[in-house]
Amino acid sequence: MNRMPARRFCSIPRFSLLFLIFSVVCLPLIAGAAEVGGRINTSVVWDRSHSPYSLTGDVRIGESPDKSGTVELKIEPGVEVKLNGFKIHAGSAPEKGGGGYKGRVVADQVKFVGKGGIELLFGDENLISESSFDRVNLVLGKNANTVSSGSIQNITMINANIIVQGGNWKIAGGKIINGSITHRNIGLPGLGGKTGRFLNFFMDMVTSP
Repeated sequence: MNRMPARRFCSIPRFSLLFLIFSVVCLPLIAGAAEVGGRINTSVVWDRSHSPYSLTGDVRIGESPDKSGTVELKIEPGVEVKLNGFKIHAGSAPEKGGGGYKGRVVADQVKFVGKGGIELLFGDENLISESSFDRVNLVLGKNANTVSSGSIQNITMINANIIVQGGNWKIAGGKIINGSITHRNIGLPGLGGKTGRFLNFFMDMVTSP
């Protein structure tokens, strides 16, 4: 008596089935990440759907050759930015004098991580609020002669420093864990120097002469 061969309930090869599972589960996570680096010459938004943003080199905002207005990097709430040891520069002075290239950062509820720096050097109306900096230093202004301004509100610094070098800035509220605030490389009374404790700070600051 001949027996009928057993019927296969799933005709998908094992390799194809594994690839299908990988595609459904893993590929959306990979596709959501973004690698960034180099110059930003026109205003741009880093949105949550492409988070985390991972730096592959320094990001320079406002390097437009024709200096046509301020170039803005806007970072949406919920975004994580991995600096990987690099820096985000907003604005810079041109090589042969002049007004400079204006750039600014607007970030709300953003997480900056990874041994790097945010340098708001030349540009008005920077705004960073409700954000955290983990091993990421925040530098405000380039020197007393550069035009830079903005508001820093309720941020958390972890193993990181705020360095005010020039411009007009308002720093309102926040927390520092193992970090410092310095003004033109001089420690501010009660706020400067390394500390291993949880430090709250609140001040309004105008740094231009």
